[in-house]
Amino acid sequence: MTLPPGDRPADRIPRRQALRVIGGAAALPLLPEELFANPHLAHVHLHRQEADAEPAPLTVLTEHQARTLNAIAERILPTTDTPGAGDAEIPGFVDRLLAGWLPDAARDHLLAELDSFDARAREKGGPFVDLPDTGKDELLTEAQDEALAERNGRGFSRNPNRLHEQPFFDLVKWLTLFGYYTSEAGMKSELGYRIVPGRWDPCVDIEDA
Repeated sequence: MTLPPGDRPADRIPRRQALRVIGGAAALPLLPEELFANPHLAHVHLHRQEADAEPAPLTVLTEHQARTLNAIAERILPTTDTPGAGDAEIPGFVDRLLAGWLPDAARDHLLAELDSFDARAREKGGPFVDLPDTGKDELLTEAQDEALAERNGRGFSRNPNRLHEQPFFDLVKWLTLFGYYTSEAGMKSELGYRIVPGRWDPCVDIEDA
């Protein structure tokens, strides 16, 4: 089944309004306010830096969980005329967040729901990462509808003590958007943010100025 434009999960997130999903995060009580209020600090602490030749080994996610999470993120925020979640190394970002910033209950909830979601995909023909895009979108649409029904009109809670109560789709969408808009790809291409200022040379010869 091919979902028409506007009905796929990826089509329901206007990029210029996506920051509303992660907005207000500075109020999170157990996480450093600066990390969530300042995208540069989130970038430095939670994303791989250019100086790092290789991605750091995963410490919380398994390799398969990371691949599943990446495939979900790519369908939520696909590459268009701007970079997508696949350019933001979302699994590495989430792994660091789970390892050092979020409560254990939130970590355990995400990991269990991620495995459960992949098990649902296997019932439809294989691991989520191996499904065709139409199959991935169908499964994500089901998860999105279930999240809407579960919340029953309530908004998504960014309180870290309540993240384990949030529907799987909402939690993964929030992590995807937060990871993307604090990554170099998202900050530079869509927010116009200069991650590193221009070089400063305190003393130069007048001929080189």
